[in-house]
Formats: sequence, C-alpha cells, structure tokens
Amino acid sequence: LRVKDAQRTVTRAAALGTPEFHQPVGTGELEIPAINGIGANVVHFIDEQSNLHRVWDIEFEPVPKAEATQPAGIRRIDHVAQTMRYDEMQHWLLYYISTFEMRKSPIVNVADPSGVVRSQAIETPEGEIRLNLNGAEGVQTLAGSFLKGADGAGVQHIALLTDDIFETSALLEAAGFPRLTISPNYYDDIQGVFSLDDDLVSRLRAGNILYDREGGGEYFQIYSQPIFNGFFFEIVQRKGGYQGYGARNAPIRLAAQAKLRASASEVPA
Repeated sequence: LRVKDAQRTVTRAAALGTPEFHQPVGTGELEIPAINGIGANVVHFIDEQSNLHRVWDIEFEPVPKAEATQPAGIRRIDHVAQTMRYDEMQHWLLYYISTFEMRKSPIVNVADPSGVVRSQAIETPEGEIRLNLNGAEGVQTLAGSFLKGADGAGVQHIALLTDDIFETSALLEAAGFPRLTISPNYYDDIQGVFSLDDDLVSRLRAGNILYDREGGGEYFQIYSQPIFNGFFFEIVQRKGGYQGYGARNAPIRLAAQAKLRASASEVPA
C-alpha cells in the first residue's frame, strides 16, 4: 500500500497491537516497512519520502521480450476480497478501521447455494483502497470450502478495473481466459429489471458479463473460473460514479461457481 509515511504507519499499527513483520534483506533489496495482516498475510507500505517508491526499479530487472503483448485494458486493482470465519469478522474490521482511515458499509447477507455468507465492504474516503470482508459460517459454502483448504483467513479474489469491459472481454477471450459461465436466465431477468435494450443484453450474454445499476451509475463484472483452491479474479467497470460491488449479482456468481465445482467433482479420475 502507498501511504504518506511508511515507517510512521507501521509504528502506529504496532502501537495498536499489530505485530511488525521483518524478513532477511538481501544485497540490492529494500527493507520495506510491513505488518502482519489478516490471516498469514503481510501488508507492506511504500511512500515517496524515500527510495521505497522505487521498489520496482531497484528490486526488479526487466525481462527481454521477443514480441510485445497487447494490453487488455486493465488499469489497476479495484478491490480485494478477504474471506474469514464469521466470528473473526469484527476482529479484522476493527484492525482495518483503527489502523487505516477507512469507512464501513452495512453487512450484506449473500445467499450461497449451501448457506449464507456475510459480506462487509470497507474503503478509504477517496475509494482508492476497497476491501470486501466475507464471513463464512459453514464449510459447505464456497467461502467455507476455501477456508477449509487453507491455513486460515486470506484473499479469495482480486478485482481488476477496466475502462471498457467489452474491449477487455474480447482481448481476454482471444487470450484463452477461462471465465465463469452465467445462467442464460439471468440475462432475461436483468433485461426486465433494468429495461435494457436487446443489443446490450446480447453483448452481456455473449461475454458472460454481469450487470448492475444504482441511480445513474452502472457496474459490469466478469469472473474467472476458480483456481488455487477457490481463488479467482474479477474484471469490473464502473460508470457514472457507481460505488457498490454488484451485491445483487453475488448469488448468481456463487450459484455458477457451485455448479462448476459440482461438475468438476463428477469427472472420473
């Protein structure tokens, strides 16, 4: 995370009870201030008051390329979703809002085919850092199965922001990006709910792209198929000042992931 003063941030976090993180530093490497984050994660901090903001130039060497790779239009990380047991949520919520200047949104109950997952979004005032905390109560849910196969709470998905979801979708398709298949009934439903024209619905359906709208803002979502024991990527586009996370689409995504998981378990060894 980029902050105003990396060392001061760590000092404050340590004063609030968060353990500092240290590791051996090799020749030509920077000692980056860090703390232990959620689960076994580590949060590193960089700033522009020292060489920390030059970490990519100092610690990494460019790899020669035989040919240029066409960009997919992805700009930056939009948000990160962290999954934990439900009884841990308040602990980690306190950790975030006391260590950083972050505001919280009301908890949303998300229907999983095998139970309920409770989700709470927190973000910095300017919206540059957005986190979703997802609390799982049972091991049968997708979130619960992710925890069962891991050492504890951790990052379950990372959402990447694009300026043009349809251009990015086409480039990902050409690159063989394995995306989550959405039920055709979903598109009939959103066309009626949002009064979408046929052309837009056809483009959404063709790319397995989910859609949401609040006021004058729109939100588009593409999900990868799960990898690494349930970890997955999300590609999003925000238009018209949309500030949410497509909460109404979460049950649709979970149902599609559950269907994929069930079909994978039926494949003979």
